[in-house]
Amino acid sequence: MVSPVNKDYPKYTGRVQPKKSGETYQGKLIYPYLPSKELIDAVNLAIYLKRPLLLRGEPGCGKTKLAIAVAYELGLPFEAWYIKSTSRAKDGLYTYDT
Repeated sequence: MVSPVNKDYPKYTGRVQPKKSGETYQGKLIYPYLPSKELIDAVNLAIYLKRPLLLRGEPGCGKTKLAIAVAYELGLPFEAWYIKSTSRAKDGLYTYDT
């Protein structure tokens, strides 16, 4: 991937790992996670474009681990939204009783 001109954007390297196995981050257990170069490029492109990165795949393939690893390395809060076949876009918005 070509590096963005503006170097002020945070960059995910995939090299920052927890100091010990089983360390927690915001109540979630984190373990060493070694993403592929293509995955690192996809994360950095989403950061540069200021767009979400939609992760999809079979249960247990590492979607949540990637999200936790990115949040951990960049020092950002971790927010998970678990999608089901019945989920709709508006379900991701805060709603309240009127």
